Amino acid sequence: MDETLYAAVVLFNADEYRPAQTACHLIHEQEDLSSDDQIICVGLTELATAIDDAKNHRWVSAVTAADTAAAKLASGDGSHPSFNSDQLRGYISTLSNDPVVIERRRVPSLRIDEKQPTVATLRFDAIGYAASAVATHLEDVDTDIIADAIQYG
Repeated sequence: MDETLYAAVVLFNADEYRPAQTACHLIHEQEDLSSDDQIICVGLTELATAIDDAKNHRWVSAVTAADTAAAKLASGDGSHPSFNSDQLRGYISTLSNDPVVIERRRVPSLRIDEKQPTVATLRFDAIGYAASAVATHLEDVDTDIIADAIQYG
């Protein structure tokens, strides 16, 4: 898996679902991802969308996004089997059938090769994607300063 995608996973695990979506979009636009990584990127985006929609009581959109996430992550399962764990598949299935589960159960953390990526384990370019994604969702943040810092880093 392209290590820049770890940025989206770190944001996802921090319950930053909208920035995780944004990070996936930024990564998809900027990185030359393999077709398997593109599928994972779309699947992760849809999963983050499903969870964000469920948290905001947009039940129909949550179900649609959960179904798309399940299909995408399952199709990329051959190249990244540890990303699509039984626990995650079960949660997505439950979310698809009962989006109110978001209020009863915690979203499982994403793991890659049995490890949970953290900010400390990210490469600098991946940190840049995460920082840019978070900045786009904050008010009163000069995103040009963040872009300059990433470029000079």
